[in-house]
Amino acid sequence: SLDDVTVECGRAEELAERIEFRNQFDYVIVRGVATLKELVQWSLPFLQPRKSESAHSNGDPHMRFIEPPALIALKGGDLGAEIRQARKSKRVKEITIVDPIIDMLGAARDAERIAIIVNFK
Repeated sequence: SLDDVTVECGRAEELAERIEFRNQFDYVIVRGVATLKELVQWSLPFLQPRKSESAHSNGDPHMRFIEPPALIALKGGDLGAEIRQARKSKRVKEITIVDPIIDMLGAARDAERIAIIVNFK
Protein backbone atom coordinates (compact mmCIF):
# COMPACT_ATOMS: atom_id res chain seq x y z
CA SER A 1 0.00 0.00 0.00
CA LEU A 2 1.06 3.60 -0.52
CA ASP A 3 1.11 6.11 2.30
CA ASP A 4 0.51 9.83 1.91
CA VAL A 5 -0.87 9.52 -1.63
CA THR A 6 -3.79 11.45 -3.08
CA VAL A 7 -5.51 10.23 -6.23
CA GLU A 8 -7.89 12.49 -8.12
CA CYS A 9 -9.59 11.49 -11.33
CA GLY A 10 -10.84 14.18 -13.65
CA ARG A 11 -10.00 16.51 -16.48
CA ALA A 12 -6.92 18.62 -15.78
CA GLU A 13 -8.58 21.74 -17.14
CA GLU A 14 -11.37 21.41 -14.59
CA LEU A 15 -9.31 20.30 -11.60
CA ALA A 16 -6.82 23.16 -12.17
CA GLU A 17 -9.59 25.63 -11.36
CA ARG A 18 -9.89 24.25 -7.82
CA ILE A 19 -7.67 26.27 -5.50
CA GLU A 20 -7.01 23.29 -3.21
CA PHE A 21 -5.08 21.60 -6.04
CA ARG A 22 -2.86 24.54 -7.04
CA ASN A 23 0.87 24.09 -6.27
CA GLN A 24 0.11 21.11 -4.02
CA PHE A 25 1.78 18.07 -5.61
CA ASP A 26 5.24 16.70 -6.26
CA TYR A 27 4.14 14.65 -9.26
CA VAL A 28 1.43 14.60 -11.89
CA ILE A 29 0.85 11.22 -13.54
CA VAL A 30 -1.09 11.06 -16.78
CA ARG A 31 -2.04 8.68 -19.52
CA GLY A 32 -1.15 10.70 -22.58
CA VAL A 33 -4.14 11.36 -24.79
CA ALA A 34 -2.93 14.86 -25.68
CA THR A 35 0.38 16.18 -26.98
CA LEU A 36 3.25 16.27 -24.51
CA LYS A 37 3.31 20.09 -24.82
CA GLU A 38 -0.34 20.23 -23.69
CA LEU A 39 0.30 17.78 -20.86
CA VAL A 40 3.19 19.96 -19.66
CA GLN A 41 0.96 23.07 -19.68
CA TRP A 42 -1.90 21.31 -17.92
CA SER A 43 0.29 19.79 -15.21
CA LEU A 44 2.09 22.99 -14.16
CA PRO A 45 -0.76 24.47 -12.04
CA PHE A 46 -0.74 21.37 -9.82
CA LEU A 47 2.97 21.09 -9.12
CA GLN A 48 4.81 22.56 -6.15
CA PRO A 49 7.74 24.81 -6.93
CA ARG A 50 11.18 23.14 -6.89
CA LYS A 51 12.42 22.99 -3.31
CA SER A 52 16.18 22.66 -3.95
CA GLU A 53 18.74 21.45 -6.43
CA SER A 54 20.05 18.81 -4.03
CA ALA A 55 20.32 15.22 -5.19
CA HIS A 56 17.64 12.87 -3.95
CA SER A 57 18.02 9.19 -3.27
CA ASN A 58 15.78 6.48 -1.94
CA GLY A 59 18.79 4.48 -0.74
CA ASP A 60 18.49 1.73 -3.34
CA PRO A 61 21.17 2.09 -6.07
CA HIS A 62 19.07 -0.05 -8.43
CA MET A 63 16.00 2.19 -8.24
CA ARG A 64 15.66 5.50 -10.02
CA PHE A 65 14.34 8.45 -8.09
CA ILE A 66 12.29 10.99 -9.98
CA GLU A 67 13.10 14.40 -8.56
CA PRO A 68 10.02 16.58 -8.03
CA PRO A 69 8.36 18.54 -9.44
CA ALA A 70 7.75 16.19 -12.34
CA LEU A 71 5.20 15.06 -14.88
CA ILE A 72 5.12 11.31 -15.54
CA ALA A 73 3.31 10.59 -18.79
CA LEU A 74 2.57 7.22 -20.39
CA LYS A 75 2.60 7.88 -24.12
CA GLY A 76 2.64 5.94 -27.35
CA GLY A 77 3.45 6.62 -30.96
CA ASP A 78 6.25 8.59 -32.60
CA LEU A 79 7.16 11.08 -29.90
CA GLY A 80 10.18 12.86 -31.39
CA ALA A 81 8.30 15.99 -32.52
CA GLU A 82 6.23 16.10 -29.30
CA ILE A 83 9.36 15.97 -27.15
CA ARG A 84 11.06 18.72 -29.20
CA GLN A 85 7.99 20.96 -28.77
CA ALA A 86 7.70 20.29 -25.02
CA ARG A 87 11.39 21.11 -24.50
CA LYS A 88 10.67 24.67 -25.69
CA SER A 89 8.75 25.43 -22.49
CA LYS A 90 10.73 27.78 -20.24
CA ARG A 91 9.75 25.69 -17.22
CA VAL A 92 11.06 22.34 -18.57
CA LYS A 93 14.40 21.35 -17.09
CA GLU A 94 14.79 17.87 -18.58
CA ILE A 95 12.82 15.22 -20.45
CA THR A 96 13.73 11.57 -19.97
CA ILE A 97 12.34 8.51 -21.72
CA VAL A 98 12.13 5.46 -19.46
CA ASP A 99 12.05 2.19 -21.35
CA PRO A 100 11.06 -0.35 -20.36
CA ILE A 101 8.29 0.87 -18.09
CA ILE A 102 9.10 -1.90 -15.64
CA ASP A 103 12.15 0.15 -14.62
CA MET A 104 9.91 2.81 -13.15
CA LEU A 105 6.62 1.16 -12.25
CA GLY A 106 7.68 -2.36 -11.33
CA ALA A 107 4.90 -3.71 -13.55
CA ALA A 108 4.79 -5.63 -16.78
CA ARG A 109 6.12 -3.74 -19.79
CA ASP A 110 3.56 -2.22 -22.14
CA ALA A 111 4.95 -2.65 -25.65
CA GLU A 112 2.84 0.19 -27.05
CA ARG A 113 3.66 2.88 -24.50
CA ILE A 114 6.73 4.35 -22.90
CA ALA A 115 7.07 6.51 -19.84
CA ILE A 116 8.23 10.07 -20.33
CA ILE A 117 9.43 12.00 -17.30
CA VAL A 118 9.41 15.80 -17.50
CA ASN A 119 11.34 17.54 -14.72
CA PHE A 120 10.62 21.22 -14.16
CA LYS A 121 12.85 24.11 -13.11
